[in-house]
Amino acid sequence: MSMYQEKILPGLTTLTSDDTAKVLERVKLKASTYGQDPNASTAADDKEWKVNPQLISDLYRDFVMPLTKEVQVQYLLQRVAHPSIAVAGVEGSFCWLAAQAHFGGETLQKDQLLQAESISKVFYDVNANRTAYGVVPIEDSRLGMIKETQAQLMRSSLKVSAEIVLTRSFIFAAKDKQLGKSSDVTKVFCPTDTDAQLLAQAEQNWPSAQVVSVANVSEAASRALDESSTVAVTTSGAAEAHSLEQVDTTNALASEGSASVAKSFIRFVVVSKGYPAATGKDKSCLSMEIKHEVGSLLNALDVWKSHSVNLTCLESIYRQEEGGYDFFVEIVGHFDDANVRQAVEKLQSVCTVKHLGSFPIAKRPIQS
Repeated sequence: MSMYQEKILPGLTTLTSDDTAKVLERVKLKASTYGQDPNASTAADDKEWKVNPQLISDLYRDFVMPLTKEVQVQYLLQRVAHPSIAVAGVEGSFCWLAAQAHFGGETLQKDQLLQAESISKVFYDVNANRTAYGVVPIEDSRLGMIKETQAQLMRSSLKVSAEIVLTRSFIFAAKDKQLGKSSDVTKVFCPTDTDAQLLAQAEQNWPSAQVVSVANVSEAASRALDESSTVAVTTSGAAEAHSLEQVDTTNALASEGSASVAKSFIRFVVVSKGYPAATGKDKSCLSMEIKHEVGSLLNALDVWKSHSVNLTCLESIYRQEEGGYDFFVEIVGHFDDANVRQAVEKLQSVCTVKHLGSFPIAKRPIQS
């Protein structure tokens, strides 16, 4: 028996002694009536049985009940070991790399990550039980908070259960790494969200090459694989997926640990149908539906202040269905912390509060 089975089995479908006695009594009655619906008033104690009902009851207790637990444990372990994850991005994208880093890296099976064409599709897949988790971007250091993710969280019953902070770094990649030193490069494929500094570096390295904009890092890598004498501005993950090599060139702007990389990051969140217990170093996301009255927002903020809750994000989100605005709030603390609970209870008198999830604070950015 594995360590996980030893931990799970005792707590799984564990019956009290009274419950166990009731189950076994029902089994005994069933046996005494030869498979008919058991009824204590018609089960004769002096009847001659083909098999003693007590023996059937004992066998059920000793073999069937433990076997049922084992089957349940095996099912749960299989689901835990191989969860499916919807990712708002193509293979090799920053979102894809964040999901790989959070859910196991090299131990993660490729078919566990399912590409979703949009943030809303990720929420749909998780909500419909097509996947156990979803990974979506929530903040870009260059652009700010991702409004679509905020809006989906406020409309959905899903919860944020983790955050992943990923440095936003690129590499130059090609079929032949020696191409970086060559003047024969004809094209450089750049995703539309490539930094201006990196574009300048590409033009400096290959001044005669044509810079071609593409949709994403996966397309850049794919085009560089298909066309000779071309270079892709892509991620390490997309380059690996398309069997490209990082080219040999001086690239201080794209190198790991460079100042430009350190200042640029993307924060992702994991969405699921639950959220983890408090760790002591947590954050929570909430929404506040505030009355359209003078001073209503200030009154809500005073509640957070009086309960020593620090807000790290406060953004208005347009309410499409009814008009007006709600507020997306991110705080330091877990929803189950005493001061947070007390603040939320107090807030109910001035606005409507919805909990969107609680999660451990990411310890440090992950190098992409």
